[in-house]
Amino acid sequence: MSDVRNRFALTILAMALFAAAPAALADETICEGFDRKSRIYRLGGRAAFAKPTITSPGELKEGLEKHRAEIEQIMAERGLGHLTDALYTAAASGDGLSERNLERGEVLQWMAYRKRGKGVTHGPMCVAAKKSYGAYVIEVHEVEEMPAKAKCAVKASGGACADDKIMVDAGGSSDGVVVEMSGPGGAKKIISGGSTSWEGMAGPGKYTFTAKAEAQGSKKVTTHTFLIPKACLNLAYSGMETKEMAGETDSCSATADIEVADCAVSVDLSVDPAEVRRRESIQVNVSGTYDDVSVTFKDEDGNPVEARNADGNPISELSGSGAISFNKAGTYSLEASATRCNDLPEACRKTATAGPAEVDVRGRWIARFFGIRLDPDDGSIDQSRIRPDGLSERSVLKLASGVGAGAGLEYLFNERVGLEGSVIYVPLGSDFFFDIGVDWAADDDDVDMLAFLIGPNFHLTPDKKADFYIGPFVGIADLSSASYQVLGETQNRSLDADTVFGVQLGLDIPFGDGGWAVHLGARYFDMTVETDEEGPEIAADPLGVEVGFSYSF
Repeated sequence: MSDVRNRFALTILAMALFAAAPAALADETICEGFDRKSRIYRLGGRAAFAKPTITSPGELKEGLEKHRAEIEQIMAERGLGHLTDALYTAAASGDGLSERNLERGEVLQWMAYRKRGKGVTHGPMCVAAKKSYGAYVIEVHEVEEMPAKAKCAVKASGGACADDKIMVDAGGSSDGVVVEMSGPGGAKKIISGGSTSWEGMAGPGKYTFTAKAEAQGSKKVTTHTFLIPKACLNLAYSGMETKEMAGETDSCSATADIEVADCAVSVDLSVDPAEVRRRESIQVNVSGTYDDVSVTFKDEDGNPVEARNADGNPISELSGSGAISFNKAGTYSLEASATRCNDLPEACRKTATAGPAEVDVRGRWIARFFGIRLDPDDGSIDQSRIRPDGLSERSVLKLASGVGAGAGLEYLFNERVGLEGSVIYVPLGSDFFFDIGVDWAADDDDVDMLAFLIGPNFHLTPDKKADFYIGPFVGIADLSSASYQVLGETQNRSLDADTVFGVQLGLDIPFGDGGWAVHLGARYFDMTVETDEEGPEIAADPLGVEVGFSYSF
């Protein structure tokens, strides 16, 4: 009889716990990640700075003045002491003062409250109260002026000989620089509207180039938001927002002179195609009016590099048009430098440049290495039977999330289509529930998943720096067995997945030199898991999130 009463009491207790679980879970969900000390369940009471409830801006001002010493200390401790006067001024004048409700689930950077009669702060804090509280909002602004200095620079070259181009460069000047040319033919504007360079012809004579520019300063306005609940006067800090605005304007000017003689030189440079794979040929086309010309090659950092000519020999420059190739993937710039009037006195010899003409050289292989988190669906394997001892037995097996690693290797047929093979290993969690009618128990164990996958990738942004791709895949997945200790018994489960299908999204964001990139990805697996050939099965369908690196070569 005593056993029956005990079992009845345990049953009532379990039912109460299950009934209370949803409410507790709801509270945990509202402020998930915050411990109990960092949750605000109600305002007022012993932790309040002031009682009763504040009902007007005037009472707010009086309450703040009454507790000014404590609030000044709190602001200083939180590194905001320099804003105390501005906070009080805003509250007194009403400038920047408004009202709103403090809502459930709202996160505060910190809040002040009373503890053993002393003002203290804690944060971040999350509002877990079941109702909203009226509050005053005070915005305090900090302004940081950032004056600008206009820059004017102008260089003039060329024109040493008649019919030669004059090249004017205002590079290094502030944006929007304007350059005016004055000389024998009068004055005219030659640079404006965002350009910083100009090439043109002029007759013999002396020319002056005047660059004028303005620079717009800026100021940084940081708005700090404080909340003061009406129920307690507990000062809280919601956060800050910074915006940049226009400031004062500065102006400048600079000049450069040039004497035009009688000579001219010009050069044009183009490449075809502008995008190739490693070791594929590029045709360099050079044209213009010159005596000698050389084409040099530079990497993304502006450093000289070698190319290979049509015979496969390394060269550091090309004398005119021709075919070249690069062994390493990357972005290269080609620049042409030409000279003319070499048979004239040195003062009359001229040079001209063309370029840069950019060439994007891509690799055919992409290797990816990543960590992956898999989250299976909520399905479960539910089995029931009558045991030899006559008791009814029921077991429920459910897969849980796990974190593992993976690697893939993709071969690119062209800039848009590739074929990738990958391997993924993830130790998934599993939960096992066992009930024999008179008692129940639960246990957990890891289930190792090893998958070999293959499928095409379709690259959607071949012209962009970041590589975004999507692709289906098919493969096989092997799951390890699991063992559970429940009610003095060992329950073994042999899991099987076999063929899997799915689709993946990927984004490779290049960084630094070479072919390295940050890899972000997501995979969806269409995967069915069963315990044996004739047993029940579940559509596990895990969703994976990947973070790692990729390397193109």
